[in-house]
Amino acid sequence: MDGHSSYCSAKFETFARNNGIIPLWLPSHSSHILQPLDVACFSVVKRLYREGVEQLARSGQHHVTIDDFLQIYAVARPQALSSSNVESAFQATGIVPYNPDEVLDKLGALRITTPDPVLPSSSTISVDNTPKTVKQVERQQIALKRRQHELDRLSTSPTISRMLKLAKTATTALQKVELMATELTKARATSAKIAKKRSIKVKYLTQRESLTIGEAIEASGALQERSEATQSGTGDATQKTSIMVVRHCSACGSPEHNKRTCPALKEAAENVIIIQN
Repeated sequence: MDGHSSYCSAKFETFARNNGIIPLWLPSHSSHILQPLDVACFSVVKRLYREGVEQLARSGQHHVTIDDFLQIYAVARPQALSSSNVESAFQATGIVPYNPDEVLDKLGALRITTPDPVLPSSSTISVDNTPKTVKQVERQQIALKRRQHELDRLSTSPTISRMLKLAKTATTALQKVELMATELTKARATSAKIAKKRSIKVKYLTQRESLTIGEAIEASGALQERSEATQSGTGDATQKTSIMVVRHCSACGSPEHNKRTCPALKEAAENVIIIQN
């Protein structure tokens, strides 16, 4: 065990003694090289969670709710606690396979050295490349803050403070640009879907046009094949679907005329007139 205060209690020691359990405690400040979870699993969870929070910040959300935490953790946990990560953690700590040298070799010899003095000239800010992303601007901002801390003891020039304000403004502007680019991509995808729906053409047959039974069956089969190809992803995305609608008489169902010129209705009307006479 790692020596956490929740374990170091009289109740726990009594329980272990009564049940024949011999507790083994890890040395202080050694869990980062002896505990498998700290070595390989927790670091992955921290990295993935940090990336999820940064993604929320880029979208303009600067507060993580419980739902956001659970959603990010649900994605990070399976990747961090994979079988390969767990096996590598036990191997890196020398447990399975048993190999104490795996940890002892990392300790090395204790070396006490005097740090070199920090000179103002050694902390100059690199301006070789113009920052283009939010992370690059943040790095420049950190360097400016370090430089400001060093110059505060030498002068009272407000130049660094103004540069820090400019860096903050640039960071905000780049975040807005990234957010607008994401929204533009979504809007273009939506417009493409709408344009695809509008591209479907409907062909109407005039009163004088007609289709035979064979032509109607052939057109229906071609339409069904294109629909199945589109659903399976094998069809041409740019191909436009034509739907043929056959007009027919609503009275007798004949495609050769409409209800206004239907001979059956005229004949029925004449019979009614004869009966009345």
